[in-house]
Amino acid sequence: MLRKFRLLGVFLALAVMASACGDSGGTVGVNDGDPMTQEESAAVIAELMAVFSGISPSVAGPVAAPQDDIHINESYSESGSCTMGGEVALAGNVNGTVDNVTFAFDMEFDFTETITDCGVQHGDVLFVVNGADNIRWSGRMTYDGDQTFGGSFTMIGGIAFTTSDDRAGRCGIDLNMNFSTGQASGQLCGVSFDQTMEF
Repeated sequence: MLRKFRLLGVFLALAVMASACGDSGGTVGVNDGDPMTQEESAAVIAELMAVFSGISPSVAGPVAAPQDDIHINESYSESGSCTMGGEVALAGNVNGTVDNVTFAFDMEFDFTETITDCGVQHGDVLFVVNGADNIRWSGRMTYDGDQTFGGSFTMIGGIAFTTSDDRAGRCGIDLNMNFSTGQASGQLCGVSFDQTMEF
């Protein structure tokens, strides 16, 4: 018998709301065409991260005895709508263990984010964003069952954009996120990025 495993939904929402570890395996996109300002690129990335914050996926996990760890090895595929139209889809795998009593967990994840005509409003400018090609999220996240999250992940790939003020370009993404500190750093649209994120 299977039961719905809701904590994994919380983990996934946290994972995609932020942006070092391991082999990224992704390809950084190119930077060409019209540039974005640092504020504009940060606004676009924030929208791409936030699309999945409300998703509560139904992932089936095995029933465990009260004191047993729950072992997770699941595929995940969901999509979410952008604020100004279009969508972002996320597909990949999550594996690890969760304590059946405290809900402490240690999980690794590897997702590909596909972006299709995602509309992002920043000030007076509307951005329409697509993947170029896609963005890969991979890393590890831990939770101690109380209040402390740990781990880190990478966000690597690229986007293509057009704007309502007649700009167009492509933007490479190579970011690292530390869950313990909330610190995101790396390269975003050819510019060094270093910011504390809330997740």
